[in-house]
Order: sequence, then structure tokens, then C-alpha cells
Amino acid sequence: AFETIVVQEVSQTEAEQILVYQALDLEAEYKVKIGFGAIRTAVGLAKKYVRTKFLPESAAELLKETVVVAEGKRAVRIGH
Repeated sequence: AFETIVVQEVSQTEAEQILVYQALDLEAEYKVKIGFGAIRTAVGLAKKYVRTKFLPESAAELLKETVVVAEGKRAVRIGH
């Protein structure tokens, strides 16, 4: 028999903590510095507008898209 397991979404604070570590990988890959303000903004916007995925995945995707755009514009830093 199969059993349903409900997985709760992480809190915004937990998502921010997770993304801090993912940001290190993004910084190394794209050569763009990511400030904590960018992480906090990504989490807030993902929580508010992205309904198809849970945190932190939704915020991580949003942050990566932002970094890719910043790299294309030759920015060296996002957020503050």
C-alpha cells in the first residue's frame, strides 16, 4: 500500500540560509558577486509570485536567472 507524505515548504528564513550557500556556487560559476539583499529579494518574490514550486527551489531559480542576466550585462555585483 502507498502512503501520502506531506512535505512542508521551508520558511523564508530557512530558504535564505540555503540560498547563501547556493549563491557561492553561482558566484564562482558566473563571476558575479551576490549580496544578501539579492538573496532576500529572490526569496520574497518567489514566495509571493511563484506558485508552481516551493521554496527554496523557486527562489534559487529566480536568483540564477538574475545572475545570468547580470553576467550578460557585465555586472560584477547584484544586491547589497
